[in-house]
Amino acid sequence: MPGRIVLLNGASSSGKSTIAREFLALMPTPWFHMAVDDFHAMRAYRRYAEGEMAPVVRRTRAGFHRAVPLEVCTDRASPGECADAIKAFVESGLPPTAFDRLRAAT
Repeated sequence: MPGRIVLLNGASSSGKSTIAREFLALMPTPWFHMAVDDFHAMRAYRRYAEGEMAPVVRRTRAGFHRAVPLEVCTDRASPGECADAIKAFVESGLPPTAFDRLRAAT
């Protein structure tokens, strides 16, 4: 099976890390949780020319805000229920259309 990425996007303290832990516990195969701060820390750091970094940040934000084929609501569902919904979606076999949309937008 090709690699899969689940992006959890939400406000600070909305339960993303808790949902991720619940999701990892549900999955029968190895998955990894990486916080968005860790993701950004992997980016190369150097001095950028004026305006050079803006497109990079815009693409990164677009990736997190447009790659959402499934939405769960943490004020109506528990972290476990959210993780169950994500697991069901991942296992449904639906194509990863979010990344297709991202490729088309860049």
